[in-house]
Amino acid sequence: MNTVKSYCRRNNLQGVRGGGDSNETHAFCKQCGAELPQASGQKERKFCSDECRMKWWNSHQEQVERRAIYSFTCANCGKPFTAYGNAHRKYCSHACYIEDRFGHRCINLAEGGDGYGQRAV
Repeated sequence: MNTVKSYCRRNNLQGVRGGGDSNETHAFCKQCGAELPQASGQKERKFCSDECRMKWWNSHQEQVERRAIYSFTCANCGKPFTAYGNAHRKYCSHACYIEDRFGHRCINLAEGGDGYGQRAV
């Protein structure tokens, strides 16, 4: 079925039922400028490929709408902090979480600890 359909599209044999190209408009890729056929009733395409989409967004990061930035106050130290994408954060860092949960400051490996709040022996 798809093979016949593809053949007919390639050779402009869509007939009355298929509608031909009358329902398509054309746009251009935001990154490389390649022509993009747009079918009516579908979401408008802006990029010709994932590669072009990622290149464009990586070079236009100022246009990204970051709607999921949340502001909090740390439950342990009381400092204000922001977190992206997580509306349920309580602590500004892992060290504050350990201190609040276990009652002592987290001593990481760089400070001579075991990474779990205990001094390495």
